[in-house]
Amino acid sequence: MPLPYEHPLWRTVMGEALHPGGKALSLRLLDLCGFSSGTAVLDAGCGGGATLELLQEQGVRAVGLDRSSDLLCRAAAKGPVMKGDLRRIPFGEGIFEGVVCECVLSLQESLFPVLGEIARVLRHGGRLGVTDLFRRRGEPCGGGGESCAQGARSRKELETALSEHGFALLLFEDHSALLRECTARLVWEGILEPPRPPCRSLGYGLWVCRRENASGVDNAERRECFSPDTPERVR
Repeated sequence: MPLPYEHPLWRTVMGEALHPGGKALSLRLLDLCGFSSGTAVLDAGCGGGATLELLQEQGVRAVGLDRSSDLLCRAAAKGPVMKGDLRRIPFGEGIFEGVVCECVLSLQESLFPVLGEIARVLRHGGRLGVTDLFRRRGEPCGGGGESCAQGARSRKELETALSEHGFALLLFEDHSALLRECTARLVWEGILEPPRPPCRSLGYGLWVCRRENASGVDNAERRECFSPDTPERVR
């Protein structure tokens, strides 16, 4: 089953953003993460590169990672990108000082391999910024195939998984109003079917966490990761 952002009208309605809140919420997330200029940041599941572009504009040394070749073709115009799976992130331990992950965790069958990999590449004290769906109550939405609505966890389940991987929660913000607004626009344009009752209990949240117990690498190795000669880097 195609994902909503694969619909030909998606970009007309939502622009490059693949998540509720669009650019404004991404800027809010980056502001709360507080990445300084020159910080090495991974945009995990970068999609078409909307957030990657914002990171570049802020002077952050960002690289995007996604498994979709089509989306990476768009993202490559906005910054360096690499094709890869979040369950096997193709970077060394402690390479990054920050990771952002927007509307991606709900697409994962299991949180544990993905959070384990994010924890591995994020240095001690680094920040993880997440925006994603969460279940306020009830069971997951039905439907087969890949579905961010079906894959949404409860806030408690997500925060427990983060804690178990060494992430200390610094703040949470509820942006569910943006999800309702986004859904209404997509239903109006015929991109989504009206949500069934179980899906109406979904919310949209923003989390900022700090990596508490990860090993780091020295600055030379971190610079090497972003050097133009790194063979895996895609321009």
